[in-house]
Parts: sequence; structure tokens; C-alpha cells
Amino acid sequence: MKKKKVYIIIFLILIGIILFSILIVGNKINDSILHSDEIQITAKLREDDFAIHSGKQTIKKDLELNITVNNLKDAKGSLTLYPIINNANRLSFNSYEENNYYQPSSIGGSGFLNARVEEILRNENIESNNIDLSLFAIPISGEKGVLYLRAYMNKKNDSIELNNPVLVCLYNIEIFGFDFLWHKVIPIELEK
Repeated sequence: MKKKKVYIIIFLILIGIILFSILIVGNKINDSILHSDEIQITAKLREDDFAIHSGKQTIKKDLELNITVNNLKDAKGSLTLYPIINNANRLSFNSYEENNYYQPSSIGGSGFLNARVEEILRNENIESNNIDLSLFAIPISGEKGVLYLRAYMNKKNDSIELNNPVLVCLYNIEIFGFDFLWHKVIPIELEK
């Protein structure tokens, strides 16, 4: 009988250690994940004639998109912005931009993330006519702080209005082989 009590006590102690370990690991994971309320994003779109100087070349653009990202904590994982602006193409950045605007090292998203954004657009009834998401994905830093980003685009057709542009923010992190994702849809304010 005493042996049985010893085994039960050992078993309960092991269960306690396992539960305590899970709690500690869970807290560590939670601290490294960026939650949707820990990031604030605003976006403004302005239509005008813009000239981007790139070395000896001058490129004309019709649209200027200004994005401010306020990330309240450092986080692991990937953070990608997708400007969904119908009637816009040729997303680009000006490497000679003043005021230290963020310059992504590349643009484009993975097939997995692009498929998720397409699903989000369908589920939220957001029109995205002929937008190639792989050319409109902007990976950004997950570091804590304020990030300013300025992108330029061309209108496909001058006679078509820019209707209800939005910015989709997609966060993705892999935890123990599972993808943890969340998204935010931010309306883009049209400046006159």
C-alpha cells in the first residue's frame, strides 16, 4: 500500500513539473508573438504627378502611398503589408527619399501568404481586380518602434477612380511546425 502511495506522489510531482514547464514555455512563446493590438498602422494615398530620380533616370508616378507603422514590441515572425488599390500598378520605392523612409530590401510575398491574403479579400468582400499580390507585398521589420514607408505607383487608367483602397497587414509565425496568422485590414485615406 505504501508503494502505491509513493508512485502516486511521484506521478503527481511529474505532472506538476510538466504543467509548470508548459506554462513557462507558453509564456516565452507568447512574449515573442506580435498580437494585432500591439501594432498601429495608418495609410494615406495621394494622387499627383511625382518624379522619382534614380541615378540618371527620372521615373514618373501618379500615386504616393504613405504608411506609418507603430510597432509596440519586438517580435519574431514575418510582417507583410499588401496595398490593395484597384487601378494601380508598378509599386516602387525611391532610394533617394528624404527623411529616412524605410526601404524594403525586396518586394513580393510567398505563395502561402498571397493565398491567405486572397482568402482574406474574398471573406471580407474586398474588390481586388487583377492585382498581382506577389508584386504588391511589402515585407517590413518586426522591430519595436515607428516605421515610415513611402511607396509610389502608377494608375492603369486615368478615367477610373480609386475606390475603397485598403492595406492588408498579415503577420505569420511558425510555432512547433504550425502557422499562427492574424491580419488587419486598414482603410487607406485618400488625400486631396
